[in-house]
Amino acid sequence: MKWVLVLALLDTQFPIYVFSSPTYSTKEQCLQQMQDPNRVLKIQRYIFLEYDRVVPIVSYSCITELESKDFLNGTLVVYRSYHTNRSRDVSL
Repeated sequence: MKWVLVLALLDTQFPIYVFSSPTYSTKEQCLQQMQDPNRVLKIQRYIFLEYDRVVPIVSYSCITELESKDFLNGTLVVYRSYHTNRSRDVSL
């Protein structure tokens, strides 16, 4: 099973960003990406280029590729959100 990173952004037009690449072998590998300050900086730069402005990352999660397809099709309703200080369930 492959995992992808999902970001919740402070943006009213496009509040969720799903990375289709890279993929990770485990959820733990995926989640570790947001623990590395250099990697987070690269992700923030990427989001800046995509949105053409600074958009703060509110929370993040990792979901399977299948769940990401379900999410993009509007059929995935709940996922686990990981905030920098705690985690909680988030309903989309």
